[in-house]
Amino acid sequence: MLQIFPYLFWLLFLIVMLAAGLFIWASRRRKRQERARMAVEVSNERMQQVLSAAGSARAQERTSSIVTEPEAVPFIDQDRPDPVEQRTEHAFGEKGEKAPVSEPVTVVLRRQVPPRFNEPPRSWIGGLPMMPEDVPWPRSVSFEARELGERPLHFLAQIACEDLPDELWCGLGPRSGWLLFFLDPNQYFPEDSGSFRILHTQELGVERPVPADLGPVHDGQYTGPDYDYLGADVPFTWRRWPVDLVSFPNEAHEENGHVQVTPQHFAERLYAGAPVAGGPRPEVLPEPFTWRMALGVIAQFERWLSKPMGKETLSKEAVAKLSDPHFFASLRPDVEANEERVEELKLALADVVDPGSAAADEILQQLAQRKEGLARARRLDAFLTDHPTGESLLDYLHGLEEEKEAWRESALQLLSRERKRLETRDPDTLLAAGDWALIKERLESHPLTYWRIAAIKAWKDDRLNVSILEKEETIWSMFDENRFGLWQFVSDYYTDAQNKALIPPALLETYEPWWRQLADNRPHRMGGYHDGLQSEAQIGPSNTLLLLQVASDPAMNWVWGDAGVYYFWIRPDDLAAGDFSKATAILECH
Repeated sequence: MLQIFPYLFWLLFLIVMLAAGLFIWASRRRKRQERARMAVEVSNERMQQVLSAAGSARAQERTSSIVTEPEAVPFIDQDRPDPVEQRTEHAFGEKGEKAPVSEPVTVVLRRQVPPRFNEPPRSWIGGLPMMPEDVPWPRSVSFEARELGERPLHFLAQIACEDLPDELWCGLGPRSGWLLFFLDPNQYFPEDSGSFRILHTQELGVERPVPADLGPVHDGQYTGPDYDYLGADVPFTWRRWPVDLVSFPNEAHEENGHVQVTPQHFAERLYAGAPVAGGPRPEVLPEPFTWRMALGVIAQFERWLSKPMGKETLSKEAVAKLSDPHFFASLRPDVEANEERVEELKLALADVVDPGSAAADEILQQLAQRKEGLARARRLDAFLTDHPTGESLLDYLHGLEEEKEAWRESALQLLSRERKRLETRDPDTLLAAGDWALIKERLESHPLTYWRIAAIKAWKDDRLNVSILEKEETIWSMFDENRFGLWQFVSDYYTDAQNKALIPPALLETYEPWWRQLADNRPHRMGGYHDGLQSEAQIGPSNTLLLLQVASDPAMNWVWGDAGVYYFWIRPDDLAAGDFSKATAILECH
């Protein structure tokens, strides 16, 4: 009966944590709904004027850029009943008494793959803003850290308004100059009015350097992107990626009880049949091909080894088993049986008529494996001869902590020498053939060999299995290509006009399809229905307009909270007046 108590405790703990999580989620959803509700009065006469303006000569010229489908319906009948209205509370405003806005188009921000660096700047995400010198960099006070006072916001995107179609937002909003979006990505509730700014400037201006007191794009307080690949401080800006503004009909439909806005596999349509590959990382993970990438690997090793290595600990049950002489004797390997098996394989190989036959190859493989097993058995036998009791094994584990600590300190010294050697090179130049192999060889030249006691409970009968394993660690053995994020360097170089040529052509063939993907099939977009994550779009007219939707994006290394999406909203009359101070921002996460 007593054995059940631990399981009951953990079951109760999981129930409490689940209830707390549901309460927090419900509270956040309620807060978003309250903050996002907007009411606006747009008269039928005003709507007629706007829609008439959309039929101007300039609008007709832009219509050719809109992607149309055979069944595209540019406007949704305002009198048609909303099939989801009765079961879904829309978080972004309620229908007013007068005619709300029916948007015919939505604009998708398509990352240029490849980037067209030879063109004048138009629209882009990340990087630095270009604005007149008399326009100050937006600052705000975070409601989470008011004691720090005003701090600069991070630049998110800049849009050339002249490239927006007249039909967008039913003709409302600017069609000259630039829209600039700034954001504090390190707030838990970005709906606070101090978490973002939207500017409209008539002149492009010059590229503005970041303010001296701008913080990192991710301060680590909440979940977000990983910048460990740099091996240094998190950057102040995101990589700059030029985008094309591509118009599509604004359409939505109900499917399986949910509102669908973006068609399945939309990236293939967005990039007109060019190859697209998904996933959180590319299929091919590169080895370092520049000195900067090699330095990033060394810096990550240094960071990992800056903390003491894990201690070897055993449960009371494992200690008790090791103290049992009969069990301890069972740990000793049968060296003689291993030796006999090796001799049998040698005799079998000698009887083979054709040394080049498949049978001979199979015996040779078995013999090599058996010899390796025999060598391990002899080493374990020698180790247990030196430590003949369970108590002596425990003494060995205690002494192992000092041995590991000494190895860690010497490994850090080796890494320091390696880093200083690499720092003498121009970081953004190619490694010569064999350079990385030599670096790896030096990182493998400092082994730590030791014995560890593994104690694992069997899943079926809850029986504790204890074994003694030989381990050899080197600095390089800690390398994990999935954790080191070397593909992020490739993305950095790809969006840098000066360094894009450093990327090996074979990598580009694999990475360009990956850069075309849309995470969770959600594009960055302006206007039209939003791709809700915790909410759903209402089919039909709306009295709020989507200024900008910015999704999590592996190509940009954008992870908003738990792979979430930012939405910037505004009332039609505020957009018509150019009053972007009335806009709201919402973050929805998984």
